[in-house]
Amino acid sequence: LTRMTSDINQMQSGLNIALRLLLRSPFVVLGAFVCAFLIDAEVSLVFLETILVLSIAVVAIMKITMPKYVKAQKLLDDVALCVRVIRAFGAENDEVKTYEAKNAKLEKFQNAAGKISALLNPLTFTIVNFAIVALLWSGAIKVNDGVLSQGMTIALYDYMSQILIELV
Repeated sequence: LTRMTSDINQMQSGLNIALRLLLRSPFVVLGAFVCAFLIDAEVSLVFLETILVLSIAVVAIMKITMPKYVKAQKLLDDVALCVRVIRAFGAENDEVKTYEAKNAKLEKFQNAAGKISALLNPLTFTIVNFAIVALLWSGAIKVNDGVLSQGMTIALYDYMSQILIELV
């Protein structure tokens, strides 16, 4: 039961992430880039750089955390097997110690993977906020030169915000 519940939770989480990151997000991100390109090709380079940096960050975090989650799943199996042994044979003292050791190892792996996964949102916010600063800086220069209007700069900001909302 523990294994099935954990497997189902993993499948739901994986499917949710896949649907969000692989199906919906590329359309929104590329759509925002195309709209920014239509407003000003030079300023849209900020979008292109941001998209590349965000892609690298997401892939790097996934490459680091995926093996950790696989290992944690195997440790969860060990803990579940240990619980069955405690119930079946009643050799409680030794089996409880074994269970606690395996559970502590599982907790360590889950916490390590969770800490790395938790970096994704702050990292995304940081990257996009730096991009917004660069966007507003270059947009202000172009508004001052009369190349862009203030409304176009706000539209570019909105497109960048859409990327942030989609990825967080």
